Amino acid sequence: MLADFGVLKACLKEVIAPLDHSNLNDMAVFQNDPSAERIARYIFDGIFITMSKFSLDSQLLWAVDVYETPLNMARYEKDPF
Repeated sequence: MLADFGVLKACLKEVIAPLDHSNLNDMAVFQNDPSAERIARYIFDGIFITMSKFSLDSQLLWAVDVYETPLNMARYEKDPF
């Protein structure tokens, strides 16, 4: 399946907007521990929900990577079952 990158970018922008210029420790969803793993899960869940608003098939989303540095990354993947 194909998806328009412009539409995917709009989904991502909507999901990460609350994170921009915010103290992530103050957000209840991160429980005072905004690790890269938790941020990846937050973004995955948000995009999964937001995709339907943009008429995208949420099955296209299977993983989100969050980089802390060029060599350190955390991934959240959809359960394959």
